[in-house]
Order: sequence, then structure tokens, then C-alpha cells
Amino acid sequence: MIIVIKLLLAHFIGDFMIQPNSWVAEKERIKAKSLKLYLHGLIHGLLVLLVLWDLNYWLLALLLMVLHIVIDSIKLYAQKERSRSCWFLIDQLLHIVS
Repeated sequence: MIIVIKLLLAHFIGDFMIQPNSWVAEKERIKAKSLKLYLHGLIHGLLVLLVLWDLNYWLLALLLMVLHIVIDSIKLYAQKERSRSCWFLIDQLLHIVS
């Protein structure tokens, strides 16, 4: 249970505390061409290792990093201006479930 809480904390920090609005805007503007999308995923992987403080979780960190990029990419291409809130909720739910 503690690991799950730590992973949720890493996600919260990565998505809401340290991701600049300029990164979000760039990702929405140029989608998968945005370097910020991949940096954001890398940061999530590093945060997983940081909060778990155990390099034995490197494969989990890598998996969550890739999943984060894939989920964010799907959201970027699927959302429209009118469905932005809905896709935000779907995106967050998928991140939490993964």
C-alpha cells in the first residue's frame, strides 16, 4: 500500500507541481513532435525511482515512463477544445490505474 501511495505522489508531483504551463502548451500545440512530451515522461520515470528510493524498481520506472508518454499522446490527439475536461479526467484515471 505504501508503494502505491508513493507512486501517486510521484504522479502528482510530475503532473501538477513541476510541469510548467509552457510545456503543456507546447505539447498541445505540436503533440508527439514536442520534446517536452518525452522530457515529461522521463521526469515521471525518475520521480518513481526517487520516491521508491530503490534502483531495483528501474523496470517499473521505465514501464511507467513509457505508459505516461503513450497515455499523454493519446490524450493530445484525441482531445478537442470542447472535450478537454473529459480527456483530462480520462488521462488522470488511466495514469492512476497504470
